[in-house]
Amino acid sequence: MTAQIPDKIENMHNSIELGDLHLYRIIARSEHTGSPFSSYSFQSSPSRASPGISSALACGYISCFTLTESGELILDRYEYPYERLKPLEQAGEKLTGNFLLDMRKGFFQDRLYIPFIINLASI
Repeated sequence: MTAQIPDKIENMHNSIELGDLHLYRIIARSEHTGSPFSSYSFQSSPSRASPGISSALACGYISCFTLTESGELILDRYEYPYERLKPLEQAGEKLTGNFLLDMRKGFFQDRLYIPFIINLASI
C-alpha cells in the first residue's frame, strides 16, 4: 500500500504538545462488535469525495480537525487536494464519546494511540 496522507489537526490546547505526530485515524468502540478498532462514526460525511483519485489519498479527501483550548475535538472541514475545482467543505462537528487518536510520525511508523475521554462516567 502507498503511504497515505494524514488528516490535519490544529492544536490550540496550551498544555498538549503533539510534536511531529500526525493524525491517521480516529477509533471508537463499535456498538455492534465491541471491537476497539472500529472507525469513529461521524455525523457528517464528505459529499464530494472521489475515492481512488490518488494512491496516496485512497479516500479522496483530508479531514481537518481542531483541538480547542477547552479540550474539544472539532471536525472542521474536508479538503480535496487532488481536485482543484472542488472547494473545501465545512463540517463543524464536535466529536463526542470516548475514542482513540491514531497518531504516527509517518504512515509506516509505529502507532501511538492517544485516548480521548469525554465522559469519565463511561470508563
